[in-house]
Amino acid sequence: MDMLGEDTIEKLLKEKETIVLPNVTKYAKNSINEYFENEKDEILEELNAICKKKYDIIKEKYNARQYSEKLLYFRRCKSFIFCLF
Repeated sequence: MDMLGEDTIEKLLKEKETIVLPNVTKYAKNSINEYFENEKDEILEELNAICKKKYDIIKEKYNARQYSEKLLYFRRCKSFIFCLF
């Protein structure tokens, strides 16, 4: 998994608003869930590592207020990605 930039995360958030999952058949949902269940631990481990790096960079780069705002943004994005599983 490559670095997950802010623009990529924003794109995913916008796409989530337009995706209508109820139109996916039950079989397709089960297939998707099975695939991600097998890959979930590895993906989540990589995501946590990426987020940790981002948190550290943000903490170094921004003052306390900016840090809080950026941290909230990345937590929101991380929560969105977790909800995909």
